[in-house]
Amino acid sequence: MTASRSSHAGNGYLASFAVAMLLPLVLMVALSQHLGAVRGDLTRLGRLAERDFAPSRASAEDALQLHRADPAQARVVVLGDSFSRWNLWQSPWMDLRGQRDVISFTWDDIGGPGCLAAWAQGLRGRYPGLHHLVVQTVERSWGHRLMTLDAPCAVAPAAVAPLATADERIQNLLPVVWWPPPDPHYAVVAWQATRKRFDHRTLRQQTVVWPLARPDLFTNRRSDRLLTLVDDDQKRDWSAERLQAPLQRVRRLQDDLQAGGVTMRMVVVPDKSSIYAPYLARPAEAVPAAVDAWGAMDAAGIRHVAIQARLRAALPATRDLYLPNDTHLGAAGYRLLADAVHADVGR
Repeated sequence: MTASRSSHAGNGYLASFAVAMLLPLVLMVALSQHLGAVRGDLTRLGRLAERDFAPSRASAEDALQLHRADPAQARVVVLGDSFSRWNLWQSPWMDLRGQRDVISFTWDDIGGPGCLAAWAQGLRGRYPGLHHLVVQTVERSWGHRLMTLDAPCAVAPAAVAPLATADERIQNLLPVVWWPPPDPHYAVVAWQATRKRFDHRTLRQQTVVWPLARPDLFTNRRSDRLLTLVDDDQKRDWSAERLQAPLQRVRRLQDDLQAGGVTMRMVVVPDKSSIYAPYLARPAEAVPAAVDAWGAMDAAGIRHVAIQARLRAALPATRDLYLPNDTHLGAAGYRLLADAVHADVGR
């Protein structure tokens, strides 16, 4: 009898221990399901819930057909940052061009801004059919990249290879980063954020949450709130005086390439905070750039694609022009970028 009671007591203890161990795990999984798999840069950096800021399913499944070009047939070279990854806008541009002749590189590939001139001037020797060079940067990095054009270049151009993007259809521009969230603290903080109103500009680590004056610009649940990257604020520190010499270097590089039969266009993709600034509920809280990138390029005679005006004109009719949970464009925004580049550069 005593042994039986001891056995039952031991089993009860083990059962209680198992429940105590499993209950937090079950709760964590349930909370993770509620919050959603982490996809967007801005939800991840701000510890926010994807259920609040992920685009609607219909918007997320707006597919882009990606292409890979043959370097031997290259007539166009693109140099870009994360906005040019996976040929997201280059592919619809190739569709408009009717040929797959656009190859792409990243700034890291060529060794950074200091390598731009040497790399660009060597392109025609490696790609004899080259007609166009498109240099893309996001607005918040434009000033820094210009002001470091004279930095030492430690990468040999011969070591650079174009991005290898396989032909495929991509239905969700953002892959899953974390599921479940990386730790219980992240999950709890994200859950608490679902209950916050964010009636004023709110800094959450590297993400800024803004109240919007209208709720029809995005397709997510909390479409009356805008997420941006705090790095966008760096534009207030730009110096027009310090930018004058770099702008002239870009102009001279364009002229040199043109003399060799290659046209060069700059494409400065506006920050999300710049495009949606007119729709903020509290415009006084906005942090404007110290220098207007597109006006400065116009004044310096730099040939560039007027993408800012096109993106602004697409609002408010186009929802998810930029992804609600990320810094990057949505599928509609990438198609618009392709249209703008095609209209300016053509074939």
